[in-house]
Amino acid sequence: MSDITSLRPELGEFINEVKSARDIYGLFGQLNYPKDVIFPVSSKRKKVDFDFNKEESSKIKEIYSVLSFEEKLSVFLVESSSLHPSFIRHVTKVFADRYIRFLLIVTIDYGEIVFIFPDYEKKDAGSHKLKITKLVIDRQHVHYTDIDTLAKLEYPGRESTWRDVWKKWRDAFNIEKVTDQFFEDYKRAFFGLRNSFIKQRISSKDSHEFALQFLNRIMFIYFIAKKGWLNQTKFIAWLWRGYLDVKNKGDSGKDSFYEIWLRQIFFKAFNNRTSEIKDLPKDIKDVLLDFPYLNG
Repeated sequence: MSDITSLRPELGEFINEVKSARDIYGLFGQLNYPKDVIFPVSSKRKKVDFDFNKEESSKIKEIYSVLSFEEKLSVFLVESSSLHPSFIRHVTKVFADRYIRFLLIVTIDYGEIVFIFPDYEKKDAGSHKLKITKLVIDRQHVHYTDIDTLAKLEYPGRESTWRDVWKKWRDAFNIEKVTDQFFEDYKRAFFGLRNSFIKQRISSKDSHEFALQFLNRIMFIYFIAKKGWLNQTKFIAWLWRGYLDVKNKGDSGKDSFYEIWLRQIFFKAFNNRTSEIKDLPKDIKDVLLDFPYLNG
């Protein structure tokens, strides 16, 4: 098993190049799964082997068996014409009726790839409900958390059983663990920011409140950007690159990213006051013109 930190950049580069079923098989090679559990790319399944309803079956193009551990744990790839939630749920349920433990991957053209982890949660005494956790990867906009989850699917190591692999998958798709990790990362960013203000002789109270307000605003921008409301799904990274480009040309004052760039976005771009924005490049302003009105 490799160091997960070193695995992330390799996976990021690999995912950017995924264009076919062969690449999905190769992904599990990147994740260090033994060659003897990975099937040849020609390992296809017939739709008639499954109880898909007629409407959803018509959307399925190919079904591949990617790998299997002792026939106890499998990975399947489905090429389809739909990624609609109802389609995803139906296909997952059909596989779940036949296989107890598996990982399902669904895609239309490999531009967007959905990794589906099915599990069961107890509903009533003797009754369980199918629970589906999804990881949706848009190859044009791959996020750090996407690669982090994929890296956690890595093969546990020599002499690992299918139970070890299953536990690794379950942990990788554990929403509570992802949430806990987010708050740990948030706390580090928050206290680092707050302490930097305190060192600038800003009171502890004001430093605390400003750091909290600033991070909340940044997170909100990330949220609406990922929703597709800002024309740039990685808006903050795009904005930062624009700022660095201007700064490297000597056209921007030292450390003006917050004062000139972010403040105008917070208080003007989201308040239909785009005409008042000054000292920003035209390409940046053009994007800000389409911002939704959010009243600051």
